Amino acid sequence: MSISKQILEKIASFAEKLGIPEEELKQNFLQIKEELRALMPDLSERQLERKAYKRFRGNLRREYGSIYSSAPVWTGILFGCTDVLDFVELMKRKAIRLWSNPETRQMAIDQMLVTSDGVPLDPRETVDFKPNPNFGRPFREDDHSYYRAFFGVCSKGTSFGDDLQFFRLNINGDNALEVDYTLWTPVQFRGNIKRKSEYPFLDLNAISRQPVEFKVVDIEETPDILEALEFSEWPPRKITELPDLWDQYCSNDQRVPILLEGDVLDIRTTDKGNRLIYLDDEDLDWDEPAVRCLLSGDFPINFGIDSRVIFVGTVNHRRDDSDDYWFTAWGYYAPEKYLIPGG
Repeated sequence: MSISKQILEKIASFAEKLGIPEEELKQNFLQIKEELRALMPDLSERQLERKAYKRFRGNLRREYGSIYSSAPVWTGILFGCTDVLDFVELMKRKAIRLWSNPETRQMAIDQMLVTSDGVPLDPRETVDFKPNPNFGRPFREDDHSYYRAFFGVCSKGTSFGDDLQFFRLNINGDNALEVDYTLWTPVQFRGNIKRKSEYPFLDLNAISRQPVEFKVVDIEETPDILEALEFSEWPPRKITELPDLWDQYCSNDQRVPILLEGDVLDIRTTDKGNRLIYLDDEDLDWDEPAVRCLLSGDFPINFGIDSRVIFVGTVNHRRDDSDDYWFTAWGYYAPEKYLIPGG
């Protein structure tokens, strides 16, 4: 059964946009055309093809979510996520902290972060790319600015490809509050590449004002996650080793997530129920203490002591002591060849 040149061009465009093999889409279109021929045998070839294309296109939009957005489809595996952050709450805390310190109080007042009697002020000149009518005034009680990020590896399209790479998906607004997700399982989602991003990873933005969906998919192929994480020529990136952690943190944009690899020396539980993981490496000097890694107690773990694990997260330290630092992990990937079961 033939396909007109016009339809073939549209199929090729869908294949490139969605990352689906062109031949697969052709067969899908022909199957729809054959089904419609059986239902409406009196249609001309041109009428039949037009109806088949309409159903074919509708199926794609329903299946891959493009009914909501033109954002491309990505196929990936999640292995980490931040908690939900409220930037408004963080700004309030910073303002109160600065006001509470006699040495920084006047600076906070001069910078319009807080009133003279300690009421936090809204310092944002714009909100959602529009002038902020509340700029310089006390925050409204119902004002929030939610954010959450997910991490993993992904390829563009509906299967894993040679472009598999480490990614971050940024979710802003109320969409960040309720996200269903599955870790370490192939999923598909939509996102736009963040403009003007020079970070050493794929930086994606979730679709604005639409629920974020990580759709679990059945894919037999197993991507080489370790290879995708270990090195990236461009943008240049590699996994951080324990001896280089502090220097890596200080020399880079501190908003950039760090991939940290180490051997699990011990796992303990803090008073707040979080896991305190001590990481070691043969390149650490014998006299150097193990690196402390803090992981939420709600985050599942499948590794035990002596496993070699790659964590994603950032460095935290006490304001008055840069030597007292630890790694806050948002998730991890435990390569099977280095895994010793535990949890």
